[in-house]
Order: sequence, then C-alpha cells, then structure tokens
Amino acid sequence: MSGQVKSNGPERRRGHLIDDKRRRGISDLDERPTKQQRITGPDDQDADLSQPGLIPPYNCKVLPKSTKDPPLPHLKPGALSDAVFTHASVADGKYKGTPLATYEQLEFYGDAAIEFISTRLIFHNFGTLLTGKQSTLRQSIVNNKTLAKFSKRYGFPDKLKCTQMLRQSPQWEKTCADVFEAYVAALVLSTPDGFSVAERWLTELWMPLLPQQAENTVGISLNYKDELQRKIGGYNVTIKYEKINDPILEAAAARGGQEMKVGVYLTGWGCQRQEIGQAVGIGKTEAGILAAKDAFERKDSAMNEIVEKKRAHDAKRKAEKEAKEHG
Repeated sequence: MSGQVKSNGPERRRGHLIDDKRRRGISDLDERPTKQQRITGPDDQDADLSQPGLIPPYNCKVLPKSTKDPPLPHLKPGALSDAVFTHASVADGKYKGTPLATYEQLEFYGDAAIEFISTRLIFHNFGTLLTGKQSTLRQSIVNNKTLAKFSKRYGFPDKLKCTQMLRQSPQWEKTCADVFEAYVAALVLSTPDGFSVAERWLTELWMPLLPQQAENTVGISLNYKDELQRKIGGYNVTIKYEKINDPILEAAAARGGQEMKVGVYLTGWGCQRQEIGQAVGIGKTEAGILAAKDAFERKDSAMNEIVEKKRAHDAKRKAEKEAKEHG
C-alpha cells in the first residue's frame, strides 16, 4: 500500500517505531493525504507525524533519586501542544479531520510509549524478578491513578480546554491521566531526541516510587532451584516440588486467590521424601522457587547433615578419580 510504513529489518533496527501492533496508529496516519501529515501550528511550526523519534539504547539505569519532581520538558507552542490540552467536547475544528484535533490520538500513542519506557526501566533494573512480579511493578507506576497524580502536579488539568461537566464527572481522573499520556506522546513526536527526553523525565518521576514498590515485590533469583541442586544434588538423589494442601489458601483460591503453598522433598543421603523447605507464592512456579530458596538458606542440623554427606561423598569420588588417574 502506498505510503504505508514497512516493518523491514533496517527500520526495525533503527528503532523508528515501538512495535508492530501499537504503531499501527502512526502507519494509518501515514496513509492519509500528505497535507494531513504535516500540520501547521499557530506559529507556523510544523508537526511532522511521519518521523517519530528514534529509540536509543537504554541509558537510564542509574539516576539520582529526588524528593522533588523533575523539571517539565518544554513543548514548543504549535499543533502538538494545542492537541495535548484540547478535549473533544470543545474542539473548535481548527485541526478537524487531522490526528491533532484533540488529545485522543496522542493519548493512544502516549499509552504505548509509557508502557514501553516503563518496561525498559523494570527489565534493566529489576531483571531478577519473575515476570509476574515485573508486570505488577510496572502496573503500579503506569496505572491511571499514578499518571493522574503526575498530571495534577504539573498543572495539566488546569490547562485542559474542556467542559465544566467533564471536570465534575467520575471520568475526570482518567481524563487527567489521558492528558499526561498525550503530553508524553507529544514529547516523543516533537523532536528527533524526543524519546530520550521523555524516557529520562519519566524515569526520574518513577524512581522515588520504585524502592517502596520493590520492598513489596518479591525479588527472587530464578536460579534457586539450580543452586539447591548443586548444593545437595547427586547420583540417585531426587528433589521434588509438590503442592501442600492448605485450607486457608484453598478457601482463598475459591474466591479468586492465586497463592499456593509448595514443599521441597528430598530422597537421598539417607532421607526418604524428607521435606527440606516450603513457601507460599503466586502460582506454583513462584512458590516452588521460594521453597527452593527456603531450603537453600536453611542452616538447621538436618540440612547441615545432608550437606556434610554430599561433601564427604564428593571428596571420596574425587580421591578415587585421582588415584585411578595416577594408578
């Protein structure tokens, strides 16, 4: 199709667009007449929607935490800034028929940008979390309540052109969040380095929230099962993970709860299906890893005896191997 953005290899590597699904909005805009791709603002400033900013390598891993909000990145007067603060209820038709008539198209784009930026932040800074915990952490910083707070702290609602009825409606908080998303989109689209500007600003906004969130998010290594295997595993030694029936958790599960208790059982080193650890987690996978963590970190007499038996066994085999080699 003429004018459609192609998802070829070189363009994907240059990072022009966020992903195939979410960038269809921009692809569709490119299919419109050329005169609608470049929209002139009040000061003869053009908003070129056909050239979104590049996505650079991640470089926001270490940022100072501050109790103050970072400065608001400046958005020059023009079609983009007008659209950010224009609700459909009062659109005057100045940009009618274009993607910048109201903030709605920008909010669609900004929602995807914020999701992607928050994903990069968590992926690079909380990489040892299970994906379910990463998703929970991401949701805590991109939900409407959080974005609406940011929007209000920068005075966005006061700048929004809308009806008084909307300001008094139950949808007002979501509207404030939508305006924030639209502002992020405008930043990304306004200059070639717009993505980097938006990412650094958002990261600085989110950083004060992350330590508290991280404390409430189980940070567990995906390697605890492997570590436990190396610690006490061996020939004819089995380590099994099995669900433990718990009446309280079963009752909660009937109401939609997802927590589960899992135990770790060892057969070998003189043990016969001996429980060496247990834990509760969200789903069997997380509960199993936490149970392995519990077993790995135990230092009671039973675990010490198991570790000593493995150590003695490994030392004997090593001595036998060396004697054979030098035999």
